[in-house]
Amino acid sequence: MGLTMEILHNFGEASGLHCNLQKSCVVPIRCEPSHLEMVSSTLPCTPAAFPCTYLGLPVSNKQFTKAELLSWIERIGDKLSAWKASLMNIAGRVTWVRFVLSTILNYLLIAIKVPKWFIRSIHKFRRAFTWQGQKQVNGGSCLVAWDKMQQPLDYGGLGILNMVFMGWALQI
Repeated sequence: MGLTMEILHNFGEASGLHCNLQKSCVVPIRCEPSHLEMVSSTLPCTPAAFPCTYLGLPVSNKQFTKAELLSWIERIGDKLSAWKASLMNIAGRVTWVRFVLSTILNYLLIAIKVPKWFIRSIHKFRRAFTWQGQKQVNGGSCLVAWDKMQQPLDYGGLGILNMVFMGWALQI
């Protein structure tokens, strides 16, 4: 048994979690073909191509293109159905923005670095859905400044998360 299989076996014994190698895959990153053959013979996993997705998140060693990032913006925008908004009051929409839209964005920010235009687009969705229940609104619809809304509840804001990530604040 190879060292990798032994480590996986010891991990399973210690934690009670066992790897299902038939459902797993090996994703080589800058591997020579001889190394890939050695890994494939040691682990009964299928090789997969890189870039890939892991837990629904894109993983790549290159920066994502604008088209790839736009697909994520569309996915987040699809969470804003007009029929849902029509059934919610403003408190419900604020809750939806706080616990659904902001969480999706934070989950994505864990895996990839996105440009400022990407986060500005998500902020537009969050503002528009909060005030009008739509994906887009025209000026004059916001009753409170967005900076005020992003403040914690203890400071008079609505607690909508400002994109604070890994110790640095993204001010847009």
